[in-house]
Amino acid sequence: MNATIDHKKAAKILRSAIADVTSGNHQPSSTHAKDISAVVLGSHITYRYVLVNGLLAKATNVACNPICLQAGAELNGAFDARSLCHKVFVPMERELLGSRLGGSNEPFLNKPARYQTMSKDNAVRSGNDTKMLHAAISVLSHNFDADSALIALKDAIFFIFQRPSRDVADILGDGGGGLMGVSLIEFAEQFINVSIEGETCALLAGAAFSALGVGMRQEFDVIVHPVNQAGSSSNEVSDVDVYLDGELLHTAEVKDKDFTAQDVEHAVGKAANAGHMRLVFLIGPRGQLVGSTAEELQHHWEDKGFVLVFLSLMDFFKSAIAMCPGLDARGLADFVDAHAKKARVKDQTIAIARDCLKNVSAATEN
Repeated sequence: MNATIDHKKAAKILRSAIADVTSGNHQPSSTHAKDISAVVLGSHITYRYVLVNGLLAKATNVACNPICLQAGAELNGAFDARSLCHKVFVPMERELLGSRLGGSNEPFLNKPARYQTMSKDNAVRSGNDTKMLHAAISVLSHNFDADSALIALKDAIFFIFQRPSRDVADILGDGGGGLMGVSLIEFAEQFINVSIEGETCALLAGAAFSALGVGMRQEFDVIVHPVNQAGSSSNEVSDVDVYLDGELLHTAEVKDKDFTAQDVEHAVGKAANAGHMRLVFLIGPRGQLVGSTAEELQHHWEDKGFVLVFLSLMDFFKSAIAMCPGLDARGLADFVDAHAKKARVKDQTIAIARDCLKNVSAATEN
């Protein structure tokens, strides 16, 4: 027999539990606190969401079986875990939890959450991921009543707050409006000083295009695609795609390592296939065109009717913020936050952004 979840009730319970944990001196007291801590503080993003979402379901409707991942599971208490997570937990994670579990838009679309139930037979990498699966199952298979489920949920929230916030702007507190011009450039230079497989440069490029849109008073839809997942989306043209009113306006490749004429040809081909005869290559501090010169390639593609431009990423960023004179640190941090969530960047990348913003803020205050 299936169980249903009242999403409004679930949201109320979750908001209240967060308030209780953050306003008091909460200490973990669930009999499963050790396993809850292991999963929430562990490295497997999907199991974090599955665990907390299951506890929220049980605290909302005790008839729910939190071991279930799909409403179609052949177990009593099966429920629509995906809807609960995407409609209740994900928005509140952004609002109140600093996206600490990972800032995923739709965590139940990930492969580990596509099974009907949590089971030790589910395919998972050996080692740490297997341990996280078993720990999550140990918690979710417990016969909770509503009160004990709520206690476990609060313990999970307690451990969530042990994770670093993924919202870059959090570091600014209630202020943060005074860092402009040179300070933003200092932030950018520090941020892309570390590559993280090109993620820092991709985020800065996206932020620059967002600033450009604001400066031009246009509603740009800037999409920074996940790094090293080329072609993962049928709509992807380049590393950063910019749309205006649903039409592709700009597209840019972001390079922070050696690249060749063959790499350029591939990128040009993708843009041309999308009906876009212009492409910008934004080059990070570690990026270098090998075996050809920019001038040679620009002339080569110009003869074919294609506009190809190579720019330093920092030069492009400086130009963008110069065209957006009202941009301050909070505005830039908000751009980085938004693109980081959609591009699913690593925790380390978020931590670097926060550290750089903190450094620049401290230097300005002094």
